[in-house]
Amino acid sequence: MKRILACAGAAVVALSMVFNSAAQPAGSGWPMFRGNAQRTGQGVVAGPVVPELLWSYSTGDGLDSSAAVGPDGKTYIGSWDNTYYVLTSAGSLGWSYITGSYIWWSSPALGVDGRSYVGSVDDTFYAFTSGGTIAWSYVTGDVIYSSPALGPDNTLYIGSDDYNLYALTSNGSLSWTFATGGYIYSSPALDPNGRVYVGSQDNVLYAILSGGTLGWSYATGDDVQSVPAVGSDGRIYAPSDDKNLYAFNSNGTVAWSYAFDAGFYPSSPTIGTDARVVVGSDDTSLRAFSSGGSLLWSYITGDKVGSSPTRGSDGRICVGSDDNNLYVFNSGGSLLWSYAAGNSFNSSSPALGPDGRIYVGNVDNNLYVFKGPPPNYINLSVAPAPIIPGGTATFAYRCDFGTWNYQGVPVDIYLAAVRAPLISDAPSTVGDALGGGTVYLFGRNMVPYLYTGTVREPTFRNLSFPPIPTSASVSIPVPALPGLAGNYLFATAFIRRDTGAFVRADGLPVENSNGFLIQ
Repeated sequence: MKRILACAGAAVVALSMVFNSAAQPAGSGWPMFRGNAQRTGQGVVAGPVVPELLWSYSTGDGLDSSAAVGPDGKTYIGSWDNTYYVLTSAGSLGWSYITGSYIWWSSPALGVDGRSYVGSVDDTFYAFTSGGTIAWSYVTGDVIYSSPALGPDNTLYIGSDDYNLYALTSNGSLSWTFATGGYIYSSPALDPNGRVYVGSQDNVLYAILSGGTLGWSYATGDDVQSVPAVGSDGRIYAPSDDKNLYAFNSNGTVAWSYAFDAGFYPSSPTIGTDARVVVGSDDTSLRAFSSGGSLLWSYITGDKVGSSPTRGSDGRICVGSDDNNLYVFNSGGSLLWSYAAGNSFNSSSPALGPDGRIYVGNVDNNLYVFKGPPPNYINLSVAPAPIIPGGTATFAYRCDFGTWNYQGVPVDIYLAAVRAPLISDAPSTVGDALGGGTVYLFGRNMVPYLYTGTVREPTFRNLSFPPIPTSASVSIPVPALPGLAGNYLFATAFIRRDTGAFVRADGLPVENSNGFLIQ
């Protein structure tokens, strides 16, 4: 046990070093449909704690498109009123563009250069500058319902009802096309090796190599309209209208499948950092599965769940339903809160902004924006999950102590590793964290000791908060010891040396990483 804690100690040593390192650019948004090119729907920040509506914006018709959110909080979304909207973080109109027809499922993708991309039912794929002028456009052979995926090399992937998947360069020229046997409503997903996964109404899920040739395909029993999601373990999760959720190995073999009572139109799965898979269905249910395909929990809403669930770094899951409600659940499936809108949330899926705001469109013509959680001093995450002994764990952190106006205040830092925790990865009290399971605290020189009710010393003494946000990550090798198997999380607490008080104005002085499994 102490070997793994020593490795964890190396991670938290690196974590402590951010207090003296040069600041890096901070902030992240929701740059495309499902948050990333793998379409996992997993956010890097926590979502709203309560259903507090911050603002809403009314368009001229319904919203089935899902929002993209920039690191500056600007919102990008298309509407049935034939208009592409860009809104400020305060909810006012930045600029808009009228396309030749309505924007249905196609949701924008944002480039690091400020450009944004979206498809329209006028058969055209648009690239806009940050100021709202057309940088270029590309006309396909039919309508575009698919949402673009933007690869790390700036290649854009988009499907069309002309049966083709297109790969376009950042300047709008064609790299290649791949022909399927049906309409492509599905949006493409990418894996780190450059493969592109997309479904078609010819009932097939396709795995396409980076050059545009077929890697493999799998024929389901009905349309594949939903967006596949690629897990950190390389598995691909794809719902089909044959009522099955499929989990594919990277070579195209089926790892497992689960039969629902209806199809998917077009809810897509979210894959958490704990490898859990959550998806909604036309059978009105939202269901969560383990990485091995076991049903963990389900919740029945009042109508179809066409919206795709989004998961925050705290494990909470947000999804809309055709029963007009937006739902938020904890990671165990218990309902935390809901919000009733004027109509169906249909296929618009929640986007998670850089400050934890939720953005979601509704058929009642409104984009709803919910206030995020109170600002936090630190966010911790661990990936991948599960972790294999002999593999690598990546610890990511973001510190933003300026939010609390504590710059320069001397603090002591306490770090702990908790095995088999009974708590979630949401912020918690010290008692919750230290009472959650076997707890090892790290003393000076990163020597772990078992916590038995008495805290010997802080891990780091007399450090100061930095004046500006900082974030980074570090990769740590995990010893190849089978006895390390179990569930873990890491927790950190800060105590002011001048007052002895914990640093959290909301009474939650401990921040936990996501729970993760060492197999």
